[in-house]
Amino acid sequence: MIPPHASDIGIDSYKAVNLLTIAGISGSVFRLLTGWFIDFNLVGKKHFYLVSIAVCAVALCVFPLVGQFAHMAVPCAVCGMLAGSVSVLAPILLAEEFGVVYIPVTYGVMYSMSAFFYLASPVLMGFLRDLTGRWDDSFFVSGSLVMFAAILNLAEPWALKRGRKQMEQK
Repeated sequence: MIPPHASDIGIDSYKAVNLLTIAGISGSVFRLLTGWFIDFNLVGKKHFYLVSIAVCAVALCVFPLVGQFAHMAVPCAVCGMLAGSVSVLAPILLAEEFGVVYIPVTYGVMYSMSAFFYLASPVLMGFLRDLTGRWDDSFFVSGSLVMFAAILNLAEPWALKRGRKQMEQK
């Protein structure tokens, strides 16, 4: 959504494509930094993961509010950095939760679920663009859905407690 949105608001198409490069480079750098930082155990992995998702959601909602290349480069870099940290932390969290023995299965299930959203989201975002004539709503919807995913993870302790209680009753 970023290059067409940038082109729609008057940014040169060459610069619009460079926004993706900024996101990619920052994501690559932050993959290394996330792994290095997490090794120090200063912050819980799951907390870092959830904060990364939530901040990425906020950055997605910021895109329609900026109108210059330099201002748009900042949320691109932030989204790239946080996408990098999520891609590093997801397999680590899966291995800690389910065990290293099951990592091929859990990793496959995780990416199968992600693939559904990767396939469905361009259709939905393009539909919203065609419906409204702007990319703004697509950014707000995608940011809101990502934020919902982060908030949904906050229900995990409650769900585990409820599941244990039901198991004890049986």
